[in-house]
Amino acid sequence: MIRQATESDSIKISALATQVFLDTYATEGVSERIARYVVENFRPEDFENRFHTEGRETYLYELEGNLVGLMELHLAVPCPARPACRLEIETLYVSRHFHARGIGRDLLALALDRSRGPSGGKEGEKGTGAGLWLTVNHQNTAAIRFYDKLGFEKIGTDFFDLLGESHENHILWRAPPI
Repeated sequence: MIRQATESDSIKISALATQVFLDTYATEGVSERIARYVVENFRPEDFENRFHTEGRETYLYELEGNLVGLMELHLAVPCPARPACRLEIETLYVSRHFHARGIGRDLLALALDRSRGPSGGKEGEKGTGAGLWLTVNHQNTAAIRFYDKLGFEKIGTDFFDLLGESHENHILWRAPPI
């Protein structure tokens, strides 16, 4: 089941985000830098604060009441490589225990629906009509393959600052469905 998150979900979001981040990026063990980043950025109160940010939506994918996936959207962040596109998937996390079950695909379908023009998205709201974008670490081959299968294309490069350490990210874009 996909539903929009509320502040009371922050503790579960914090735990899932920590799990997925460490599974994805601590492939050589937990370094001081990675540990500090997680402790400083994935606290429940960090996620609670996001609910008070205009133009931000968080969706949860739950199975039997347990959180297994989440997606955070920014509704008005211009893509660095395609500024007309202003719908960003900031985060798409699925617990590795639930990969290959269509959870990521279902969450992306919701985001793609939000990216439609005036007829798409939530009732009474307008989408950008310019598609959606995201960034992915250039070494995260599994995620890159996933997005490639779903029609995303690389349109640029960006860099993620991990406490003073720069990591290359691909900027990916996808046109809205017709």
